[in-house]
Amino acid sequence: MKTGVAPLDRTVDRFTRWLGLPDAPAPSWSHVTALYRRWCQRVPFDNFLIRTAIAGVPRRVPGMAPPEFLSTAMTLGVGNLCMEAADALCAVLRAHGYRVSVGLCQIGGDSGTLRVNHTTVVLHWGGERFVLDTTLLTGEPIALVDGHHLVTPVLPHAVRDLGGLWEIATVTAVGKKPKVIRLLAVVEQTSVCDALYQSLQGPDYWAANRRFFIQLHEDDALLTFSGDTLYRTTADDVASRRIGADERTRVLTDVFGVSAALAPTLPADDRPPTPTEVVRDRSA
Repeated sequence: MKTGVAPLDRTVDRFTRWLGLPDAPAPSWSHVTALYRRWCQRVPFDNFLIRTAIAGVPRRVPGMAPPEFLSTAMTLGVGNLCMEAADALCAVLRAHGYRVSVGLCQIGGDSGTLRVNHTTVVLHWGGERFVLDTTLLTGEPIALVDGHHLVTPVLPHAVRDLGGLWEIATVTAVGKKPKVIRLLAVVEQTSVCDALYQSLQGPDYWAANRRFFIQLHEDDALLTFSGDTLYRTTADDVASRRIGADERTRVLTDVFGVSAALAPTLPADDRPPTPTEVVRDRSA
C-alpha cells in the first residue's frame, strides 16, 4: 500500500483500475473520454439505496462522500443520488488532473419555474466546456456549444444556448417525449451534495422514489430496469419486456452488475399513494 497518500487518492487509484484504465496517465482527451465512457458502463444511475432507506426508519439516505460512493460502486455495484455521483466523478477527474466544476441544473419541468433539482459535471478542456452527466449516461461528453448535436447510437442530444441558460435535450424516437436538462449555473465549489440533499427531503422527493429504477449504458443502448420492466432504449426504438419476481435478482446481478449479496435485499416497490395521502404529504 502507498504511504503518504490521502484516502481519496488511494480510492481513486483502485477505482481507476476497476474501470480497466491505466493508473494516472497525463490528462488527455482520449483518457477523459475513456474514463467517462467506462463510468457510464459500470456505475449505474439508480435508487437502490434510496429504496432501502424508504423501507426503513428513519426515511433518510445517508450522505456519501466520494470515497464511500466509489467504494460502494466497486463492492456493491450500485450508485446513489445524482448529486453524490456528480461529486464523486468530479473527485475522480480532479485526482487525474482535470479541471471540472459542478453544474446546477433542472431536470424535467419547464423553463417557467426554474429550480435546482439535479447536478452534473462540467469539464473545462481546450477553452470549451463539456457536460459529463451521471444520470443521462451518454457515454460521450456533451459540448456546451449552441446548436451542437451529440450523435451516438444510444440517445443523441441537442444543445441550445438560451442566453445564460443551457438546454440539453434528448433526441428520442418518434413520438417519445424528450428528456430535458437545463443547466442554470456552473459553480467551483467541490461539493454541493449536502445542501441539495437537504433541499430534496420533502414529500415530492420521496414520492418520486416509490418505485425502484436502475440505468446503465452499454455500447449501443441505454438499459433501464424500472418497476417490473426492463427497457432497452436506442435513438430509434424502445424495446421492453416484463421481468417476473423470480427473475429480478438475476437481472440485477447479470445485466446491471449489482452484487449477489445486495440484489436479493431490494425492497418491493411502494403501492401508489391515494389522493388523500398525496394531499396529506404535501401539507406535512
